[in-house]
Amino acid sequence: MNPAVTRRQEGERHAPGAGKAGAPPEPGPAAPPKPPAPAHQPKKCGSCPALIFWAQTENGKSMPVDAEPTPDGNVILFATPAGGIRAHVLKKDEQPPPGAKRRQAHWASCPNANQHRRKP
Repeated sequence: MNPAVTRRQEGERHAPGAGKAGAPPEPGPAAPPKPPAPAHQPKKCGSCPALIFWAQTENGKSMPVDAEPTPDGNVILFATPAGGIRAHVLKKDEQPPPGAKRRQAHWASCPNANQHRRKP
């Protein structure tokens, strides 16, 4: 086999007159673009079946947060102007804004949280 000859890409057809030396392949139909992922959709935890949001804390660190609200949670989430998710940890006796859903940090509920903790 001639190393200068490359295999056709999947979906390509030969141009009219194919079989003649130097005939370029004709590209096939373009694959449809993938739809964008919906904004702020929960993801599956990597070590348990729970759905979580990855949010950025006010200190700029990533934090997994349970997708399901809980009445005794101390984390509220809000969208940033750039399209991200920001986590605010409520301080003792701090009340969330009206309509905000209380959630909890996922490391408080994940049965495998110890696998992800940093070793001292």
